[in-house]
Amino acid sequence: MNLPDFCAEGWRTHALLLTYTLDPLFFETVALRRLEMGGAHRILVLADAAESLRRIGEAALDLRHAGRRWALGPVRTAGSFHAKLVARFGREDASVALLSGNLTPSGWGRNLEIGSSWLVGPSHEDRGMWLAALLAEASTWTVGNTQQSIIAEIRALPWMRSVEDTTAVKRPVLAAGDRPLLSEIRRRWAGRRFDRALIATGSTDADGAFVRELVGMFGLRDVEVFVDADRHSFLEANTRDLPLRLWSPPVSSHTLHAKVVWLTGSNGDAVAWGSANCSRSAWMLPPSRGGNVELVVLDDDPDSGALTALFTALRGGKALQPHPIAPSELATTAEVDIVSLLEAEVRSGGRWV
Repeated sequence: MNLPDFCAEGWRTHALLLTYTLDPLFFETVALRRLEMGGAHRILVLADAAESLRRIGEAALDLRHAGRRWALGPVRTAGSFHAKLVARFGREDASVALLSGNLTPSGWGRNLEIGSSWLVGPSHEDRGMWLAALLAEASTWTVGNTQQSIIAEIRALPWMRSVEDTTAVKRPVLAAGDRPLLSEIRRRWAGRRFDRALIATGSTDADGAFVRELVGMFGLRDVEVFVDADRHSFLEANTRDLPLRLWSPPVSSHTLHAKVVWLTGSNGDAVAWGSANCSRSAWMLPPSRGGNVELVVLDDDPDSGALTALFTALRGGKALQPHPIAPSELATTAEVDIVSLLEAEVRSGGRWV
């Protein structure tokens, strides 16, 4: 999926983008221009407050259009605001892209990410009930007048006011408020049994609690987790009784940032993919109690060919082992080389050297 092309296709007047972090200069020079080429003149970016305000501050002297041609809504939650979405709204329908990547050059092309785009509206398979619910939730995330007015204009579109629910096999789910993602998996796939899970993730937590829940819930006998070697935090003491194997992807210039949970078994497959990493805060804690705001797709009938291609591409790396102690403790228990920063330079385009 080419995201700049997606932003310019068709003619839609409003755009809502969700991201954890963002590169505001990249947004203004690439995404904003393409969105405007596609007719958008009311554009709102909702991003994690801590991350987005830091990045805006770093780039403030070079920004030209923030607050005039696009609005930022910093979202403060007990955990992290981690959802990723590009949604473009017109008079008849919407075009949405649900992603694992942030609104950065890495998330839009340099990392290994996962995503999909489709049309939403009364004449499409996806009628948009989940999107209406997301907009209603979004109106509680930000209090600025400009941000609220853009959300209100989108919700006031005639087709948005009359959306219907459907029983589509592919259903986006938002973790917000008191609802964690794991409760949706439990409800969606209640009574099903699977033999194996293949998981791609950008990071993990230490205790493997989400993996443990999957094993207990579905009777898994084998779980393979693919993660960059420096991005996993599993501890040996917490995971030694799990049917868990860890792999790094083959050496590549692309960081693994895709988030996929593929469950397979004799009675069919199921997959969850989107913004959620393999962690307790992503799947098990509701945002009201410190969990992340996440957005994922639960698919009852996934494209096994595409998933096979993804995990085939991830094979061939090194087997990893859970850490004997927490990685954060390694620097205090072993000799390390100290590197001092002597000089920094910012080149055109805001690139640090």
